[in-house]
Order: sequence, then structure tokens, then C-alpha cells
Amino acid sequence: MLRLGLDQEGLSELIEVAQLFNGLNRVADAFQLEADVRPEGV
Repeated sequence: MLRLGLDQEGLSELIEVAQLFNGLNRVADAFQLEADVRPEGV
């Protein structure tokens, strides 16, 4: 990512966003929630 022009601050922000979504998925799994919207063909 650093070769693509992302500085250290941007890389840290990217990691934080990924951790946020992973945490939300863990909460949804814990509550055994099903997705309201599914991609076509699934």
C-alpha cells in the first residue's frame, strides 16, 4: 500500500476501517443476524 502512495496515516486509517467492519460482523454473528439484502445470484 505504501508503494501506491498511501502514507503511514492513511494506512492506519485503512486498518481502522477494516477493524470496524470486522467488529460489526462479529456482533452480527453473535446476534445471529441475517442480511436484509443479498447480492444477485446468491
